[in-house]
Amino acid sequence: MTGRLALVTGANRGIGFEVARQLIEREWSVWVTARDPAKAEAAAEKLGRSALPLALDVTDSQSIENAFCEVSAGSETIHIAFNIAGVVFGRGSLTGNAPLADVDLQGFDDVWSTNTRGMFSSMKEEIPVMLGNEAWGRYGLKGVIINNASVSAHGVFPGIGPYSVSKHGVLGLTRGAALDYGKDGLRIVLISPGGVDTPMRRASIEAQGRDPDENPAPNVQHRTNTSEEMADVVMYLASPNAPSSIHGTDIDVTMGMLTGPFAPPAA
Repeated sequence: MTGRLALVTGANRGIGFEVARQLIEREWSVWVTARDPAKAEAAAEKLGRSALPLALDVTDSQSIENAFCEVSAGSETIHIAFNIAGVVFGRGSLTGNAPLADVDLQGFDDVWSTNTRGMFSSMKEEIPVMLGNEAWGRYGLKGVIINNASVSAHGVFPGIGPYSVSKHGVLGLTRGAALDYGKDGLRIVLISPGGVDTPMRRASIEAQGRDPDENPAPNVQHRTNTSEEMADVVMYLASPNAPSSIHGTDIDVTMGMLTGPFAPPAA
């Protein structure tokens, strides 16, 4: 274990896994978390010795308490947290697009408790730990929290209202925490991806009977973003040398989806 510690929620696949990989490449030790302990173990095994597997279900207060007790016992601190554990549809479903009146309450609650309350609960544990750190970056930086939002934090797509609500909540949580703790040496920011080639996106598209490679994200280049591109941005934001002026803001990594209208691909 190195002296620099990071924690990544939802690190067993997709963007979370790639962020953990790039942090380890930069000689960080990383708590690799997943709801399923076996998936956390498998991801850590792929990532190597600097990956520390950790069972963490962000919807379960006891699981969160147990996980952070283990973190405190094993590493004493966290310098960086990347919070990305999330779902699009409730109860583990890969599909579920529906107009609002057809969404069942249990499904709505599952999306909210994972994406928004889960992030709130994670931050409640991460912030006090980071406040106890010695400064390790520019302008007294003690800790960095990077939350994962979405293009859906800024606009709404039909049929996934609960997901959009949850991601708007992530935006508010992050901005509020940034105002609360920026003066105390914490950098708190978020990124908003839009259409990233992850196992979850592929599985969802395939479950709808479509080919992920034939359904690129609706962005300027008409291609699906990669997890590597998202992780590159996270690495910049997590750097001890990143400008302290990048704080409380949302980084648009949608490849133009939030910028304005663009022409459809040529026929």
